[in-house]
Amino acid sequence: MEIKVFSPKELLHQVDAKLGILSLIERDSALGHANFQKYVMPVLLGLSASVMSSPLNREYYAYENGALEYGLIVSMMALRIAEGSIFTQGTVEDRALYEPQYKFAAFCASIASVPAFLFSGVTITNEDGEIWSPLSTHKSMHHWLSGSKTFHANWFNKSVPVSRMLGAGMSWKLFPEGIWAKFDSRIVAQMFESINPPDIPSPGESRITAIVRKSHEKAIDLYQKSIENQFNGNAHAPNASMMSESMAEIKADALLHKNASIGRTPTLPAEAKAVAITPKKPSIDISKIDRSVLDLFDAITTDPKYSTMKADLNVTNLGVELPLKFIAYGLEVRGTVRLLESCGLVIEKREGLIVLRPDVAHLLVK
Repeated sequence: MEIKVFSPKELLHQVDAKLGILSLIERDSALGHANFQKYVMPVLLGLSASVMSSPLNREYYAYENGALEYGLIVSMMALRIAEGSIFTQGTVEDRALYEPQYKFAAFCASIASVPAFLFSGVTITNEDGEIWSPLSTHKSMHHWLSGSKTFHANWFNKSVPVSRMLGAGMSWKLFPEGIWAKFDSRIVAQMFESINPPDIPSPGESRITAIVRKSHEKAIDLYQKSIENQFNGNAHAPNASMMSESMAEIKADALLHKNASIGRTPTLPAEAKAVAITPKKPSIDISKIDRSVLDLFDAITTDPKYSTMKADLNVTNLGVELPLKFIAYGLEVRGTVRLLESCGLVIEKREGLIVLRPDVAHLLVK
């Protein structure tokens, strides 16, 4: 496959023009425009310089710009998964400091795994017939291809496994110098240890590692869904235009959440409230509640200031009135509320608080 050489910025523009994904990544990062430009965009440009317009591999995103497209989708998925996760225990102040760092680390580890995926399935050859290897030069693929107008991407007959250590070694070119200067060194270490995780979870792995794996799984699921949407079971080769429909659904979902607000959400009808007034016994199945929600409840009840916070918890026969300040902990409140809703726990939203099902009271009142 012969592919033209473009600058990293041009490639990002090409993919964004097709998918409209950069605005979604900025929204999901919840950093604000200035910090998005300062922290996130340099990493995305580093990814673009590292994979250029190469396909990802023979099985997934097997077209021009496929690797970059995959990496951007992975980064968006990682931010969305991290949004409702709790990474650390401690005071509200500790979480406000460390949780954003963990979220950014999960984003970086997810995106930094992409070069390893590319290297395991594709060979890149320049116009002089030289084969690209991130292990033999300190330069990015972009700098290595400087002076070339095109390059060739060819499949390996069989994917070459890349170890986690090797994957981490390939990733350093993505990150601008000094980007980790103000981060906790333990979080940075976890980030590098989470790059290119195995397919099967291992006992004791970090939350960042689990997010990285899940974000890549979701990006592959989206690709497969795009094939189904376009071809409806017909056997055709995948191409670069097929992601648009699936991304349109994601953008519509993002617009929905952007326009939604806590105060405007409809409350339950009277009939539904009446059912919830006097439950005979807790009907909640703890095993079906997302682990992140249970972690949140545990974080609230084990907070050193819980005895003071408890006074603001209003438990009635209608439900548990939970102030939104309880679910911040350095996380984006909107994402945490969405997570609670996905578990079927939210029965009403009001200004400054949400009302949870009464049968979760025992998880919050200790």
